[in-house]
Amino acid sequence: SILKLIYTSMIDSSFLNCVICLVPARNAVEGNCCHKIFCESCAKSCADKKDECPHCRKNRFSYQISHLARQMLREIDATCKYCEKSIKIGDLDEHEEVCPKISRTCRVKDCKF
Repeated sequence: SILKLIYTSMIDSSFLNCVICLVPARNAVEGNCCHKIFCESCAKSCADKKDECPHCRKNRFSYQISHLARQMLREIDATCKYCEKSIKIGDLDEHEEVCPKISRTCRVKDCKF
């Protein structure tokens, strides 16, 4: 008989969490020393403050885009924290631009809209 392998999306995706803020990495980057995943903004903030990796503490911290992590993160199911709509993480930024539950203020001075 032929063995069939069934893959599901129920894999543990915690390795795609930023090691600084502990949530799925936004604009995922990978540390060049320990290869851990960071949000781009978290990595930049750390690199601007210190010259050491926030995870392994090696000197000369640098990072690069993690294309594979970004592809994987785009496909993970998430829930909008404002309207609780089920959505893919890759669509979250676009959704938040139009989410009806997010309150917005006009950028025009003294506008009451």
